[in-house]
This record gives sequence, structure tokens and C-alpha cells, in this order.
Amino acid sequence: MPARLPVLLAATSIAASPPPTYLPLTHPCPAASRLPRACQSLLAVAGSAALSAPFASAYFWSWWRDGAQEYDDGDAESSLAQDDEPADAPSVGSGEDGDPSSPAHALRAQDGAPLDAPQTQDDGAPQTQDGIPAGAPSLDDGFPALVDWFRSNGGTVDDRISIGLEPGTNVRGMIAAAPIPADTILIHTPRSLVLSSAEGGQCGSIAAIAHELQLGDQSWWHSYFAFDTSAGERIPSQWDRSTGPGGAIAELQGLPPSGSTHRHVDWYRSACKKKGAEMTEVDWRALMLYLSRAADVGLVPMYDLMNHDNGRINTVILRDGSGGLSVSALTDINEGEPIYTTYSRSGDRSTSDVWDSYGFVEDYPQLWRWKDDRCRGARYGKGTSEPLSDQCEVLALSPTLMALSPTKRLVHPMGSSQRPLEEWQDLITRHHFDLRSSHVKELHDSARAMLDGLPTTIEDDEALILDKRRLLGEDKTDGRDMNKSDALQAMEYRLAFKKALRLAVEVAAGAETFLNAAHQLEL
Repeated sequence: MPARLPVLLAATSIAASPPPTYLPLTHPCPAASRLPRACQSLLAVAGSAALSAPFASAYFWSWWRDGAQEYDDGDAESSLAQDDEPADAPSVGSGEDGDPSSPAHALRAQDGAPLDAPQTQDDGAPQTQDGIPAGAPSLDDGFPALVDWFRSNGGTVDDRISIGLEPGTNVRGMIAAAPIPADTILIHTPRSLVLSSAEGGQCGSIAAIAHELQLGDQSWWHSYFAFDTSAGERIPSQWDRSTGPGGAIAELQGLPPSGSTHRHVDWYRSACKKKGAEMTEVDWRALMLYLSRAADVGLVPMYDLMNHDNGRINTVILRDGSGGLSVSALTDINEGEPIYTTYSRSGDRSTSDVWDSYGFVEDYPQLWRWKDDRCRGARYGKGTSEPLSDQCEVLALSPTLMALSPTKRLVHPMGSSQRPLEEWQDLITRHHFDLRSSHVKELHDSARAMLDGLPTTIEDDEALILDKRRLLGEDKTDGRDMNKSDALQAMEYRLAFKKALRLAVEVAAGAETFLNAAHQLEL
């Protein structure tokens, strides 16, 4: 399933509480003594406090810190923890991973108690009806209004950018409405249009979002929040926690990320909420918005509408001298072609992690990773080759092309450039030439054991998924059973993982050239 445009939640109008101390770091308002009504929720922050909302890719922080430069992440590593953030804090990307979703509703409440709240499950995660957020504007209605707000407050966006369905799919994304030459500046988001927190780290950033959502149409960011072009996709963090038969968690069959699907919610409750406090509707919306769209500098309007595709990325990110963020065309972009970014600039974010964070299985290339002590031994003949991790890893470039135990050097261009399949083939051949046959055998045995230990085969899953889709399509009851939809989401993911494991077994068993124990070529 292609990468998805993430949910942008509609603002909820709730009785506003006194402005907290975590309000946005930057804003387009005049001096505090002359604040117009639209700016009452924004406070000027003296000095140049560091932006703090974390992002999985270290590249984004370096842009903001080091001044204007074209992105080059080198061997930048992703990290779940930054500075004083706990190691289990969420790793967030700019909008897109991609995709997750929390429903958008326009509710009104008094004294903080929502009226006619949507049906929830498990931890109070709100649900959509038929997967569509209530009150969602159409593509034609929503995007022009967002562009007007964006431009009127100092942002620029090329007239050839539109929002529509990616060719041959029902996936919404940023599309070129006319041919766009390489090096064209597509978007410029000034620093004044970045929603972030001056203090409080990740918790502070989520609280800032929640505060603006509570202000409803009185928030200066209302036009941004009101644009909802999602199809109501869900992420594992929103699943029912039940592990019983037929549930989404059980349908993972123990494959990664089993056991950690709710880690973002657990972290938020532990680090950001008072002990024993329940998550409110606004809490859920703010957290889902943060997970699906936030860069390490905060929420970056317009930039966060691009979908994720490591194989077809056609944009490059630039930072201007005043702290603004620009998106330029990396290549010529044809009319009707999607405009892509990536959620993994360093190239080492696994497909499982992207799926867990955004709810979709990314297109090729796909980096699959699982734990097994058998993969911890020496892998390469060259001492300079560096693995991505100490886990078992395979990089699938197509249904038939795969690199076993890819190095950091091999995956480095992912997320920053395009590489033809023929070039991948040549590089993988040379990579396997340096791969120890002893390690290849261990990887083969690990993947084979994983497949053999699962309760259903690939063929079983293909039949089960077709049947599940048919049953869901025949369900004519009011609303959709989200537990059944979540279970289907898990089944589709596990099928993709199993196909990667099968290909790993085939490549490891059929490759002709590896290094033997004496570092001699086996031909």
C-alpha cells in the first residue's frame, strides 16, 4: 500500500483554559501590547530558545541549528531519545509516515466535557465512521483555503501544487498539477509558521497542540487544523489492547512490532499526564497529530502534506538564513506525478517502524529487521563495512531483488536521492561478494525458522485477507467495526513481512558468490 497523506485533525471547540507557559515559540503577531484577537493565544518568547520537538531523523535538527544548507545526512542516526527525552519517547516524522490517523470531529463542550463524543475503544482512542472523519472537507474545498491562510501569513507555495489521489490509487497526496522543473522552490514555510513549544520537550509540544485545539476557531492555527484530507486511517497505537483470538494484536502472530504497538501512548501517559489522569478527546487528537506530522522543530504547515516514498523521492529540503524551511524539486516532476519526501532521511528506519508509526506498509525499498542472536556474528570481509544494527536485516528492492544484511553505505542514498533498479542490482551483487557465507547461512536459518514457526503460511494469509475484505465490504451496519478493520490491517502487514522472509530464504539459498571462512570466493 502506498504511503498515505497523514491525518490533519479538525479543531475541537472547547471552553478555553488560561494560556499555559508552553505556548508556541514563534508567531506572526505584533508586540504583545497590540495583540489582535487572532493572536491572543500566542506569546512572544524572548531570546532564541532552542526548538525542542524531537524527530527521528537527526538531519532536521542540524538544518535548524547550522544555517542554510542542502540536506546531507552522512551517517546520521535516528534516535528515539534526544537530550532529556526518555528512550521510549516517540520517534516522530513530518507528516506524510505517511499516515496515521485520528478522526476529526467538530464537537462542542462545556467545562471541558465533550458532548456527543465519538465512540471509543480501549484507551479512549476515538473512532471514525466508515473510516471517514466527520465533517471532512472535500479536496477542492479544503486545500485552497489552507493555501490562502498559508500565503496570507508569509508562506509561499507553487501554483502547480495540488492535493489529489495518486495515480491508480485511492491514496491522497501532493500532486503536480503541471510540469515542474528541477530546482523549483515548491514550498517555503517561514519560521513564523512553525508551531512548537519553547519548553517542556515532547510533552510541551503536544500540550501546545492540545491548547490550540481547545481554542477551536479562536486559535490562530484554526485554518491549519481544519484541513483534513485523510481517509481516516488508523495506527497500531489506536488498537484495542486485547490479545485474544481475532484481535489485531493477535493477528501480528508475534512478528515485530508485537509487544510495542502502544509504546507511544504508554510513553505519553507516563511522561506527560498526571498519574491516574485519563486521556481526553483533545489529548488523543494532539498526540496523533504530533506523531503523524511533527518534525523536530514542531509542526511545519504545507511541508507536512507530502507523502513518503524512499524509492521515488523527488524533493530536497533547504533551510534559509532566517530559520525558514524550503522544499525544492530534486528532479523534473511531470504533470500528475506525486510529490514525495521521506520519513527516513538516514535510510535506516525499518519498514516495521514506519508501519507502527504511520499505519501503512511502505513501497519498495523496504528494510525489514528482526531480532535473532544468530545474526550477531561477523558479516563482511572488509573491516570498513558497517552494519545498520546487530539484528537480522534485509533490504527488499522489489518482489525478487533483495540485499542481505545491508551496510550503512548501501542504504545511505535512501531518502535523499533516486537510484535506478539496475544500479541497485549492481551494488547488491558487489555487496553480496563481500558477505561471509557463514553469516548468510545464519540469516537463512533465522528467516526459515521465523516462517516455519508462524501459524499460517503466505498462501493461507492471502486467502484469509480476501475473505476478511469481502466480509467487511458486505457489512451494512451503521459504522464500521474498527476491531475487524484493525485486524485486517495487521494481517496485511504480516503478509508483507512473510514475503520478505521468504525472499530472504530464497536469496540466501540461491546466491552464487559469498566469502567463505578463509576469505576466499566461493564460485
